[in-house]
Amino acid sequence: MTGDGEDQCRSDIFSGAETMMSDVQTALSTQIDPATVEPLYLRPAAILVRPGNLDHITGMTDLFKPGHHILVVNGAGQQGLWEDVTGRTGKIADIRAFRKNIAVVAGNSATARADWIKDKSLDAWLIWNIWQVANPKLATTVSIAPQYEIYRDAGIALTYAGEKRPIVKRFADFLVSPQGKAIFVKWDWQ
Repeated sequence: MTGDGEDQCRSDIFSGAETMMSDVQTALSTQIDPATVEPLYLRPAAILVRPGNLDHITGMTDLFKPGHHILVVNGAGQQGLWEDVTGRTGKIADIRAFRKNIAVVAGNSATARADWIKDKSLDAWLIWNIWQVANPKLATTVSIAPQYEIYRDAGIALTYAGEKRPIVKRFADFLVSPQGKAIFVKWDWQ
């Protein structure tokens, strides 16, 4: 969320997934104009592994095998992500096998990053692809096979107060402009 430096009036709302946007809309229902909610860009889930991929992880099916130590995030735009990914094929055995290998459940991506740095026993991190782009020395990306792919978007909404401020509207317009899109694409958003 951004605000006016003087009165801290909420002007625009950003989300990392539709679940987040729905939660914010519920919490701020009298402040957000629902007509302004707009999904902007997508990013896929990805498996991050240690540089060099010494465990030779090639995809999700490897993470169903015993012996892996997996880091997942369950919150902040990734609520239920690991379950959505592993459950895509409708096989309860995949969910059970993956769950047995979860070593750390972080509440958000920043905490997960800190856990990844601290705990070298973690050999896979299920998160959005953009985290590897932002942290290329910490991990290598292993793509998720199409049958397990999950995408979520980042979105924006304006508050009723923000709609009255031209700078807020200009910023929202910038996010979908060619210049704004170029920034998102640089960080591997689609």
